[in-house]
Amino acid sequence: MKRFLGLVIAVSLCLAAQRNTTVNAWTYNGVTNQAHTTTQTVLNKDELSTALHSSPILMAGARSNTVVAFPTPGGKIKDFRMFSSPVMPTSLAQKYPDIQTYTGIGLDNPSERVSVTTSKSGI
Repeated sequence: MKRFLGLVIAVSLCLAAQRNTTVNAWTYNGVTNQAHTTTQTVLNKDELSTALHSSPILMAGARSNTVVAFPTPGGKIKDFRMFSSPVMPTSLAQKYPDIQTYTGIGLDNPSERVSVTTSKSGI
């Protein structure tokens, strides 16, 4: 019985660790998580940057629990699993460490991508 209880606890912890919390850093006329046109969208840069900086590096077999919502031109919201995807040569990356690039893979449609670059100047 103790082994069974231990197994149940271990499985529960593993499942909890794999859950994704979607970060929606967008505001729509003062209200978040509602479908509106993108002309009414405002980005909370700090919230998005915080979420992106926890993203793992994009490589074969990599998994990410960082999920970020992005508005579409049609006014809908799509969720993307985010990864750090360095694109600069090493010499430039060392010279400009604050410039970071991230790639998102669509949760509903893995062929959809989003790319975000952050720096001291913004997003």
